[in-house]
Amino acid sequence: MLFKPVTICMLVVIATISSVTYYTEKTGYLIYTPFHEETDDPGSKAWQSIANALIFMGFIVVMTMVLIALYKYRCYRVIHGWLILSSLLLLFLFSYIYLGEVLVAYNVPMDYFTVGFVMWNFGVVGMVCIHWKGPLKLQQAYLIVVSALMALIFIKFLPDWTTWVLLGVISVWDLVAVLCPKGPLRVLVETAQERNEPLFPALIYSSAMMWGVTMADDVPRCDGGDAGGFSERWEGEAEARRGERERRRQERLSSSGSSGQQARNAVRVLNATQVEADSAAAYTCSSVFVHV
Repeated sequence: MLFKPVTICMLVVIATISSVTYYTEKTGYLIYTPFHEETDDPGSKAWQSIANALIFMGFIVVMTMVLIALYKYRCYRVIHGWLILSSLLLLFLFSYIYLGEVLVAYNVPMDYFTVGFVMWNFGVVGMVCIHWKGPLKLQQAYLIVVSALMALIFIKFLPDWTTWVLLGVISVWDLVAVLCPKGPLRVLVETAQERNEPLFPALIYSSAMMWGVTMADDVPRCDGGDAGGFSERWEGEAEARRGERERRRQERLSSSGSSGQQARNAVRVLNATQVEADSAAAYTCSSVFVHV
């Protein structure tokens, strides 16, 4: 399911690296990588890259824990502000740098007015699709672009050996965070399921409409008794909601049945009244005819 977006992201990064020299020139490094691997000794490069990767990984772990704590204590505004600020930097600043370097690489002239118009529309549409509503395909495309831009930033501002070591360390961290019973990403997903809330679109790549999942009445179940990843508390709340909906449906049916019976009785009364009125009119007409 994720093979296609990952492949597209890799192709975008490879095509950019092969044609735009800006992202292969080392003009500076991130503050998370104090060792710059400027020596020619392979042993020194190895331990420096491992040290840089562990420092960077520690920063990622700390920020993940902060995100989990904010979500656990329902600090949604802080999370929204965090994600919106990150999206603004990627969709406006880094996209502007990327567009400028691509235009320079291919020697394509463009005036500032056109560049501003393109970047404004690109960034605003991306913010709306990611943080509010938009077509699923367009949202997926923007998430792929954001991932490619982030990868290019890492390639430019990380030492070469550190980039490869960090890639392996992050892969291991993803497995631990998702598959372990107390993994932070698994805890985040389970907390969202317990609260019956969708996760933030900027955090995950969604392959289906979020509201198509969150508004479903039926809970997915497996034959072996597994609740499809949902907790027992969530199951109980869902069962209570289904019982409440069924009770309201029965009340509506009973009320509609009683209303129908009342309507039928009223029709019978009207018919009887109409018959009596017709009989009285006929009797009056016959009396008048007799008198005449």
